[in-house]
Amino acid sequence: MLWWSRYEVADRYDGQTLLDPTMPEFWAAQQRDFQARLDALTAGGAVVVAVLTEPPGVGMHSRCSPQKCPPILERMVLHDEYRTRWNDIMTAQADTDPRLFTISLDDVICTTPPPGGTDFGAALCDDTTPSGTLRRPDGSHFDLEAVGDEVGDAVLTRLLAAVDQRSGATSP
Repeated sequence: MLWWSRYEVADRYDGQTLLDPTMPEFWAAQQRDFQARLDALTAGGAVVVAVLTEPPGVGMHSRCSPQKCPPILERMVLHDEYRTRWNDIMTAQADTDPRLFTISLDDVICTTPPPGGTDFGAALCDDTTPSGTLRRPDGSHFDLEAVGDEVGDAVLTRLLAAVDQRSGATSP
């Protein structure tokens, strides 16, 4: 089972209470619900391979500027600590739970990692291809025509390696 989601840092409800990533209750609810989803997905013996959330790309500037940026995009652009915290949660779970593996595509997607810091765009990675196009023209969604095969091959290769690791086999 492949788990690939980027929106675990979005505001969420826990019952009637609206939570956001600045609140400890948010992270407790995320961990609790992730555990419940993992339990449900693996109840029949499946393994879950989770793709760690990659940094948004520089194409995000096409949808978001310091003057005008929708809240969820602003969070992605300005608060990389939420993305890394979620990834840390999944990685820690995978370290102790044989039903879960994590893979990263950062090295496939990002030509250079985010520079870091607090400036607008400091959480964005350069995802320019060798031909000069962006892998994710809007900073989030892949240009499937340009990089679909490259990204798909990387996902499949890493997913199979994770499953092989569990079974002790090796992929060709």
